[in-house]
Amino acid sequence: PCPGGGGGGTSGFNAPPAQTGDGPPQALAPGPGVLGTLPADNASAPPLPSAPNPQNEYSAAMNLLAKARYDEARSAFRNFADTHPKDERTPQAVYWIGDIAYVQKDYAGATRAFAEVIKNYPTSTRAPDSMLKLGQALIASGQKREGCTALAALKEKYPKAPPAVLAQGSDARKAVCRGVS
Repeated sequence: PCPGGGGGGTSGFNAPPAQTGDGPPQALAPGPGVLGTLPADNASAPPLPSAPNPQNEYSAAMNLLAKARYDEARSAFRNFADTHPKDERTPQAVYWIGDIAYVQKDYAGATRAFAEVIKNYPTSTRAPDSMLKLGQALIASGQKREGCTALAALKEKYPKAPPAVLAQGSDARKAVCRGVS
């Protein structure tokens, strides 16, 4: 038996009215209920956490990028890519990580991100752009031979890339890669 006599109600403990000394007896608050039940008025209960919304997360990262808040945008895109590796926007997010790194002259970070797009999402629409930017980032970091190799492989690996991307790759090779083997 429960301490205090434990009354026989199904909602827990039914206490006798309290005596205060003067005036009529006062009723105590009702018992806490049965374990695992919700109070009748659960309007004050906190809302259940909502599932992550990839569209909102990606949009928030794009908004940071549009506001030139590069460090925050880069972090938001990385978080998006890590949280939603199968989302159709993930190759785009990883591309933006690389693009931001390139703009910030973090060529090693840019190289890693562009290589990640090419390796993990080779058929994405951002793969040819990533190959071009990979070559540019490698050249900018002083790895001229590797950068020129990436630029040379662009047309072979992505023959149906947008003409502007192929032209940029060709122009960069002509400008930088003469005599590099």
